[in-house]
Amino acid sequence: MSVINRNCVICDMKDYTDLFVFSKEYTSLIENDTLVRRDLNEKYGPHTIVKCNNCDCKYVKNVVNGISQNSTETHVFESQRSKEMIIEQNKDFFNEKIKDKLFENRIYKLKLLESLSDKNFKEMSILDYGCGLGEYPKLSEILGFKKIVAFDPMYTDDHQKSYEKSGFKYIKAIKNIDQLSKNSKFDIIVCTAVIEHAISPRKIFSDLKKISGVNTLILFSNPVMDIEKDVSNIKKLVDLKSNEIKTKRYLHYHLGHINYMLGKQVSTLVSDFGLKILPIYPNNSKKSFLVKLKKIYVKIFPQSTRTEYVLRNL
Repeated sequence: MSVINRNCVICDMKDYTDLFVFSKEYTSLIENDTLVRRDLNEKYGPHTIVKCNNCDCKYVKNVVNGISQNSTETHVFESQRSKEMIIEQNKDFFNEKIKDKLFENRIYKLKLLESLSDKNFKEMSILDYGCGLGEYPKLSEILGFKKIVAFDPMYTDDHQKSYEKSGFKYIKAIKNIDQLSKNSKFDIIVCTAVIEHAISPRKIFSDLKKISGVNTLILFSNPVMDIEKDVSNIKKLVDLKSNEIKTKRYLHYHLGHINYMLGKQVSTLVSDFGLKILPIYPNNSKKSFLVKLKKIYVKIFPQSTRTEYVLRNL
């Protein structure tokens, strides 16, 4: 693994002002739960946040190739953990957990995308870009999708075998987008909890555009952080050696999470790559269904540090 110093993740300029360095004291408060993470922080940390003097974007300048997504090396710790959980969560596990609503929000999001399309699940193709534990691909098969691709650069060749062993027949696992044919287009693309790991956010949007057809729908999420406000609070908490730093919000700032873009920066990337942000509550005739959707979105999003978008390819 090696450290990469990035240009601005939005405008690609190399003109910045240092904003904040995450000290060893900070990383020791949130990242010392495993020996692997302690070693990674000791060897590669800490992160430095900078502000772009050209477009005012705040971003992490120094990132570790091999921990972040779209890297050329595999982060063994994450890959092995994911592999074990993928095998554990077989088709029977998902069928049972759906009954007690463990995956309620993911199911509603997929149904939301179906409601925006003129096709049903059995007619659609779906790709999960950065699928992690593979929950969306597995739920997609249970809901009726027949063409499902699960992409994650941390995956090993064994992940396809694990899907088959777990009873899933329609999921194809890939570890490189270039494995798809040049003409591959998907009706639905899921890209959630991915961009915060990406060495190049522009590479993600370039890929999304490349595999989108006319009217492709993209479910996209971004952890929204006010870095300048947060780092001021973090400094105080570190000085006080406070356990408050272990809250969910501050846990987002660690060695594997390297992008914390505001909505305007996401909007810039969306526009640059010919996509459009759709309203989160679609206006169509399925009113009773929309009432349920609104309830679930009100429950999920207002208190979250993550913003979700539905994007359409223009």
